[in-house]
Amino acid sequence: MYSGYSFTTFDDLCVYLLTQIQPKRVLDIGAGEGKYGRLIRAANLPQPHLTAVEYEPGRKDELLALGYDEVRSISALSLMDRPEETFDFVILGDVIEHFRKSEGQDLLEYLNYRCKFILIVTPECMPMSSPNFYEGHNSLWRPQSMQWHDLWAHCRNNVMHFYLLRGYLGMNEDPSMRDLVNHVNAQPFMQQRNSEHQTTQVRQLTLHDTISLDLSEDQSHHVFFRPI
Repeated sequence: MYSGYSFTTFDDLCVYLLTQIQPKRVLDIGAGEGKYGRLIRAANLPQPHLTAVEYEPGRKDELLALGYDEVRSISALSLMDRPEETFDFVILGDVIEHFRKSEGQDLLEYLNYRCKFILIVTPECMPMSSPNFYEGHNSLWRPQSMQWHDLWAHCRNNVMHFYLLRGYLGMNEDPSMRDLVNHVNAQPFMQQRNSEHQTTQVRQLTLHDTISLDLSEDQSHHVFFRPI
């Protein structure tokens, strides 16, 4: 059984976002030892339904004991076999770098149509190899990799990247991405170092908003392809 290490660099940020978004259905992809399940519980959400996708079948009982409602011992790419399924919040913590870049891109675009928010934590410059391909680091996810998306936020600290993508579901619901980013950046924990793997620089989320904005045919008002 493979056991990796997960930095705590953005743990406080993850918990804060969960308290603000209050998701009811959460999907944790690559749940591993259940780190993000613990963070979800720390957010004291009102009875969320937690689904874990963890390829190692030996993790199932451990994850259920941690409070996951459902554990699927499948590849993350197998989520595409259930296209009717939707979620409020999807977590890919320390996992997307294990995919081929094309697989990770396909998965993100698929999930973008089926969830409200996607949270991604991923490292760079961290070589990891294994006889099992998916236990190694195989793809790099710097901000250039997210340019396909029209509404997302990013923060980097040391070798760790944090992304929050706004999916297409519930686009008119609060909180808005702009409000989330502003509220996060005002929090004291964004000014503090909470991990030996963090630099002392101030952490700030940067919003990337490229939502299409066109004039109506009579040029009397703007038409949004996506609500802001």
